[in-house]
Amino acid sequence: MYSCSSRDAAKSNSEETEPEMYEASEMSLLMRDMVEFSKAAKSALEQGKEIGSVPAHFYDLKKKKATRDEQEDEAFQAMADQYLKSLKGIDRGDSSAYYYNLSISNCKTCHSSYCGGPMAVISKLDYTE
Repeated sequence: MYSCSSRDAAKSNSEETEPEMYEASEMSLLMRDMVEFSKAAKSALEQGKEIGSVPAHFYDLKKKKATRDEQEDEAFQAMADQYLKSLKGIDRGDSSAYYYNLSISNCKTCHSSYCGGPMAVISKLDYTE
């Protein structure tokens, strides 16, 4: 999984250090769940099945702490609103493929501005009928 954290790699030569372990932010943990949900949703669509309910905790997206506090940016909040609207469309069960693709498009839009690392993963989630 990709991460968008910046760490200071410079360490004193005289100090022994333990390897620094990456600690995922609340936002990145949530987005990992979103990727897994999207993979299952794409598979369901490919099999002609309904997607099913969006996990309720996805709707907490705007409240989750990001690596560099991106969640506080007005632009991030606006993009999150669009993503959450697409999830509501999936939950309504109408035009599931449309709202699924819209959700993936919203992911790409946000990740083109914030943390581009996961774009390769997100691009594999595109669904074509």
